[in-house]
Amino acid sequence: MKINKLSLVASSMILSTTLLAENTLSAEGNFRAGFISDKADSTSSTETLSAGGTLSIVSKDYKGFKFGSTFSTTNSIFSMDKNSNASFLSSQNESFTLLSEAYVTGTLFGNTAMIVGRKFVDTPFADTDDWGMIKNSFEVYLLQNSDIKNLTITAGRVTEMAGVDAPIQDKFTKLNGSDGVNVIGLNYGLEDSGIEAQGWYYNAPDTIDLAYADLSKTLTVSEDIELSLSGQIAMQKLDSGDDNLIYGVEIAVSLPSNLSIFGAVNIATGDLTAQNGFGGGPFYTSVEQNTISCGGKEAKAFAGGVEYQLNEKLALSAVGSLVTNIDDDSVDEVDLVGSYVINDNASFDLIFSQYGSFTDISSGETEDNTNIRAFLNYTF
Repeated sequence: MKINKLSLVASSMILSTTLLAENTLSAEGNFRAGFISDKADSTSSTETLSAGGTLSIVSKDYKGFKFGSTFSTTNSIFSMDKNSNASFLSSQNESFTLLSEAYVTGTLFGNTAMIVGRKFVDTPFADTDDWGMIKNSFEVYLLQNSDIKNLTITAGRVTEMAGVDAPIQDKFTKLNGSDGVNVIGLNYGLEDSGIEAQGWYYNAPDTIDLAYADLSKTLTVSEDIELSLSGQIAMQKLDSGDDNLIYGVEIAVSLPSNLSIFGAVNIATGDLTAQNGFGGGPFYTSVEQNTISCGGKEAKAFAGGVEYQLNEKLALSAVGSLVTNIDDDSVDEVDLVGSYVINDNASFDLIFSQYGSFTDISSGETEDNTNIRAFLNYTF
């Protein structure tokens, strides 16, 4: 039976209206004003100021099921260059509103639940990547089972995507043509032992296979010092046969006086450039702008940083990274971030990035770039 493409969205909206009339819905949302400025060696500076946010409506539990929807919007207040990057606006640098979520969740039987519809989801190679004004959302058909203690199994399909990393940001479009992406994942956690692990496999038929696993262990060194050790590995293979192996380690330490530091390394081998998947990617050395994928084949990436919680309201961080390619050419990046909590509902974030990018990986040609982003957030 052929199902109308709009049936899921229309049904969700009709159901939400009905439940609202019966006073069985809850609503929450946020307002976000965002400013972005980009400047590169080869181009003039471009600036965009946008205002938008989200409104989420969720029904109360009804026989184990909930229905929800989220509307996201971004509206240009000014844009100095209509050809500037579209991370704050649509793929055509225009204001837009998107039905980011329209879903049903609930328990089918025992410890088996389902998620069906448009949904914000975060997995290693399909994630929200809340980098701009409207984050990634996916159309999913998933089952989750937690029969085994401390283990959650997720399996199903991801068929469409919209948002900041999507080919068309303001419209849900099919992933991998009409074939979608098959996915299965395992999440394991022992809270008392400080151990967390996950493993995921994504199959985009006739296109690419992505496999990922990581393991982390948190140790309490003393009353004021906590140490976290993490390792990850990813294997990726195109249908053409090109493949790669990416692995990495990370060490993070929480110190007295609200100070924390981290260091990470990723190494990619093979004849395929590391892929970030459908989102920002899971790699430890990924920073505000660059990831190991910037280095092409046989790349290496290093990152380290420090964060200081000055008081209950203000947190400051500095991160540095270096990505090298097979010829030992390199691009570096420095990120400075300040986050200020105005009150229980409002906050302000300022992100400054000075980074290099390869204009031609084979020749090692690079350019210097500056990116500044500022966000005023208000939740309700």
